[in-house]
Amino acid sequence: LEGELRPGTSEQDWDNLYSMLLGNSPELASAQNRVAEMAALVDRQKVQAIPNLTVELGAGVDNSTDSGMINLNVEAPLPLYNKNKGNISAAYADYCRATQNVERIRLTLKSRLARVAQQYNVARAGVLKYDNEILPKAQETLDLSQQAYDAGELNFLQILIVRKTYFESNLEAVKARRDLAQAQVMIDGLLLSGALDAPADFDRDDSLRSQSLD
Repeated sequence: LEGELRPGTSEQDWDNLYSMLLGNSPELASAQNRVAEMAALVDRQKVQAIPNLTVELGAGVDNSTDSGMINLNVEAPLPLYNKNKGNISAAYADYCRATQNVERIRLTLKSRLARVAQQYNVARAGVLKYDNEILPKAQETLDLSQQAYDAGELNFLQILIVRKTYFESNLEAVKARRDLAQAQVMIDGLLLSGALDAPADFDRDDSLRSQSLD
């Protein structure tokens, strides 16, 4: 392995991060697009009950009188009982559900960011403590113990215990840096995870009676 695991230890502005998350989250954008789609569907169902006019215009010649004639035919169904209320209600229910789903995702993002913020702050405090206190003291203790061992004041078992403590402190410092780096990756990745999981199915039901756009 090359390089060192040295993640940044700067403090985060969580309020600004949350605002940035709301503006850039693909999860939230997808939910908002769903709301717009359902709103358009409600409008479509409202005008579905208004019948279309069929207009026919024809021209011809009466051979018996040798005179021209024009026929105009206008047809329109009268929806006396069918006002499409069922489909309008179903479309409006889908719109309400999509709207609530947007709020649910907002709250979910806030909750997930709070958990990541806690992980980040704990890991950051650990990294700073190891870098500024624990590791320098462990290094100093190891150096002094090595000098005492070279002078014959410590036996091999004693210096071995000091070395073991030094390496364990370094391993714990690496774990703290790993936790901090993982939290930073979650922040940079807009709290997205599970890229290798199976995608969810988005098959829609037949609640709007399979009406087409014809």
